[in-house]
Amino acid sequence: MGKVLDEALAEIRSTVDGGETVALRGFSTFRLSERSARKGRNPQTGEEIDIPASRSMAFKISK
Repeated sequence: MGKVLDEALAEIRSTVDGGETVALRGFSTFRLSERSARKGRNPQTGEEIDIPASRSMAFKISK
């Protein structure tokens, strides 16, 4: 059972990395979320820092 789940997640991951959205009806939707570069602050020192742009997988539960 674990091998099947690992293969399914690997396929979802590769599809989303390719820029496509994966929708599993009645369960969830997976898509690529991109954040632009921005400025932030170190909470301990208050020093301004640069936060680089990043990409991550977004997961949305179906109704």
